[in-house]
Amino acid sequence: MLALTQRYPDDLDAPGCPWRSSPLLDDAVGDVLAVNIDFDRADEVAAYMGQLATEHNLVCYDPQEGTLIPPL
Repeated sequence: MLALTQRYPDDLDAPGCPWRSSPLLDDAVGDVLAVNIDFDRADEVAAYMGQLATEHNLVCYDPQEGTLIPPL
């Protein structure tokens, strides 16, 4: 979470904030974090989230594309 919010501020009023809701942890349920990304930034942010998931041995699911990163 820290790596994600260091790159993309978790403040809707901050310049460069790609989120549609904040704070991000409000959307966490158990060990699942659902995020709403601004449509114009979705590809960029999803790619970075996928990279972080891979680095930390996590799975990132994109419901719009129906894909997992990394694929299982």
